[in-house]
Amino acid sequence: MSFPYRIINSVIFLVLVSFSVTAQQQEKCGTMRMDSIRRAQHPNAPSLQDFENWLQDEIEQYKQKSATAKQQVITIPVVVHVVHDGDPVGQNENLSQAQVNSQIEILNEDFRRLNSDTTDTPANFQPVAADIEIEFCLARVDPQGNVLNEPGIDRYSGGQSTWSQNDIDNTLKPNTIWDPNRYFNIWTVDFGNSGLLGYAQFPEASGLQGMPSGSQNAQTDGVVVRHTAFGRVGNVNAPADKGRTATHEVGHWLGLQHIWGDGDCSQDDFCNDTPDADASTSGCPNSQSSCGSVDMIENYMDYTDDACMNMFTADQKSRMRTVMNNSPRRVDLLSSNVCRVLDKEYVSGQVVDSATGTGIPNAQVLISSMASLQIRCLRGLMISTQESGAM
Repeated sequence: MSFPYRIINSVIFLVLVSFSVTAQQQEKCGTMRMDSIRRAQHPNAPSLQDFENWLQDEIEQYKQKSATAKQQVITIPVVVHVVHDGDPVGQNENLSQAQVNSQIEILNEDFRRLNSDTTDTPANFQPVAADIEIEFCLARVDPQGNVLNEPGIDRYSGGQSTWSQNDIDNTLKPNTIWDPNRYFNIWTVDFGNSGLLGYAQFPEASGLQGMPSGSQNAQTDGVVVRHTAFGRVGNVNAPADKGRTATHEVGHWLGLQHIWGDGDCSQDDFCNDTPDADASTSGCPNSQSSCGSVDMIENYMDYTDDACMNMFTADQKSRMRTVMNNSPRRVDLLSSNVCRVLDKEYVSGQVVDSATGTGIPNAQVLISSMASLQIRCLRGLMISTQESGAM
């Protein structure tokens, strides 16, 4: 479970929190710490508690609607910015296309509960384990409409081998991000010796009913993952070698908090079907209990090894689906068509004068193809066509 969102206004307190986390356990996910820094930099942004209050109202409406209506599978278009320092493709930080593809496959498996290890979910948690009905596709075109040679991949030589979170948010992201209203941006980087595996930017609800305005975080929106924890083939290192770091961080990006609450048994992740826990779990224990119940160490939002994670819950699904249907930029992705390109076009027909119906020989027709076939008739003429294509 996870604790209510708060703004950390004191730099001293932030340093103490960072020291405490480091002393107690290795920080694998930097989402909460980076969110505190962003909100200190943008004090007019809606607080995370404001977001939580709004989200709970929206979740109730979502549950009422979903109880009577069939769910539609949501597809999120992805671009992966592979950040490197000049290495050949497939070496070190310059991940291969196969490694990137493997991560998207993992996200689709984990978010649709098609992962091969669903049977590892304990019997007492099986009833709440959920298919989130969210899928991910690699973008086929860049922001200028050019077809990508490597779907969903933007290779960026950043001139340095390792990156701090400061450099990533202040320099790398603003210089490389693709329109976050059309693309879900993921960056793969080398964090150096920090021990960090990844971090995400939480969703916002500015502009929605009951929420204040003022957020300025569009240019940092997305997820960052250590290059050796991305995917399940190529340059990956155990125990983060099954792609679950990205699954965890995408969960944050869609509004989920840590399963243990970043605190003790009094903290909450606002999901009733995730048991209270007094701390994160590392490794892959057979079972663990705290707060009077068995901990859900198999949940993707814990800190267990990749091989130990295998589930989201129904209440986590409600949160993520609500965010996708309402939060700025997230909801815009639902109408993005960057994963589609018409590969082949076949047009036949006759151009006729719209007034007389008489055929016009040698008429000029302009065809534009980008995500869909568009036909513009010149000089007020009308064209009747048949088309077929491969998407």
